[in-house]
This record gives sequence, C-alpha cells and structure tokens, in this order.
Amino acid sequence: MRPPNPITVCFAAPDDDSLGPVLQSRPGVVVRSHPRLSGAALGKAAAECEILNTRAVQVVDRDVFETASGRLRFVVQASAGIDNIDLEAAQAHRVTVIQPDPGNATAVAEWTLLHLL
Repeated sequence: MRPPNPITVCFAAPDDDSLGPVLQSRPGVVVRSHPRLSGAALGKAAAECEILNTRAVQVVDRDVFETASGRLRFVVQASAGIDNIDLEAAQAHRVTVIQPDPGNATAVAEWTLLHLL
C-alpha cells in the first residue's frame, strides 16, 4: 500500500543508474530524473520534489530555494564539496543540505601523496 503523499526524489543531473531504480522500487517514492539542470529549470524541478539530488557543477542559489519554497525539504549533494549551495538560503527556507560521506577520498589522497614521494 502506497502512502497517500508519496515522496518525490529529483535527480537534477543523471544519476549513476543504480540509485534511481532502487529508490523507485520503494513504496511511496517517486523518482524523476533529468538531464543536467541549472538556473530556472533547476528551481522548477526543485519545486516539484521533497528531495533534490545535485552535483557540484550545479549552483543551488537563493533563487532556486525561493522557487522551491514550501515543498523542498532536502538537497543531497552527490559529489564533493557544497560550496555551490547557498547554505544561508537553505536554512532560511528550512531545507537541510546533506553531503554523503566522500567514500574513499582519504585513501585516494594518501595513495596520491605516497606516489608523489
């Protein structure tokens, strides 16, 4: 049985082809995938979802949060860094910004430094 109000997850850039189908298989979750969005198109997509999944090349600024105000609850940055996201605007619009664990970034940095020596 699906909940009366499904959660919509929007991939504002192509996902890795594995996460979308997994989420879509969950009851009460709707997944929308888009080509790489920016500007007004990103704001429009954000206004149609509760969770917006972005990449570091996409600017999530005050305009995006104002366009999406009311429905958007989370922005998940699916790549390193969150300097492309206006954190003050996110807080003002009660949107939580999530940056998942960077995975093996520390190991890669250590390996690189080792090989430079």
